[in-house]
Amino acid sequence: MVVEFLVIRPLRERSVSAGDTSARPAVGIAQILVGISLLPALQPDPTALVQRGYPLPLSGTVAVGGVVLNGASILTAILVPIPVVALAVFLRFTMLGRTIRAASSNPDAARLVGSRPVGCPP
Repeated sequence: MVVEFLVIRPLRERSVSAGDTSARPAVGIAQILVGISLLPALQPDPTALVQRGYPLPLSGTVAVGGVVLNGASILTAILVPIPVVALAVFLRFTMLGRTIRAASSNPDAARLVGSRPVGCPP
């Protein structure tokens, strides 16, 4: 989000062809971040991960029928529906969510009702 506000949005507002100017800085910044992640000082210690294993908040297992679920599977089954439901509520019941849905289905109609779909030419 920081990159969007500091780099991409100002370039988009200055340029007529938003698609071309948005993609180049995004790719460049992604390349810089990949390069930073490859620095040896920022990489994890592989021997510690092999010796101790990946830390999980739930370490037990549960047998349901013939299936054995470990802590990661249980945590995933509990936590994944929460953001999915939150996104559905956001898109359905908020003004911004309705605007996003309208702009995605028909940008011209969204413009007619006063919404300005970002990334669509005026």
